[in-house]
Amino acid sequence: MYGFQNAIANIPQERRRLVTDHVIFGYFAERYGFIQVGAVIPGYNTLAEPSAIELANLQRTIGEYNISAIFVGNTVNPLLSRQLAQDTGTRLLSFFTGSLGEKGSGAEDYISYMKTNISIIVEGLLEKEN
Repeated sequence: MYGFQNAIANIPQERRRLVTDHVIFGYFAERYGFIQVGAVIPGYNTLAEPSAIELANLQRTIGEYNISAIFVGNTVNPLLSRQLAQDTGTRLLSFFTGSLGEKGSGAEDYISYMKTNISIIVEGLLEKEN
């Protein structure tokens, strides 16, 4: 459907691990064959803050799985995610969450929203492989 599976098929199974800003991508991960191995904010509340131990564990996970990108929603403050990306040598990639984008954003309807996000995820997960 819409080439989503074909785009994702380019990602080897062992690279289909996501680190995101929040743990809200479970349904997406399950539907498209990803595993969410970590989140900067380890809860569903955007006001929660991770402890130093949680951040240290996430850094260890990023290294263990050779994570190449941290995905952060366009509706949250990326400050903590940006610092984690810098500390671990990973890229920080922003994608659409919460709602569709404005006209011309690449996410103005559901299909373009999904295509844009999947393209960003594919690019981010294949980065260290090349």
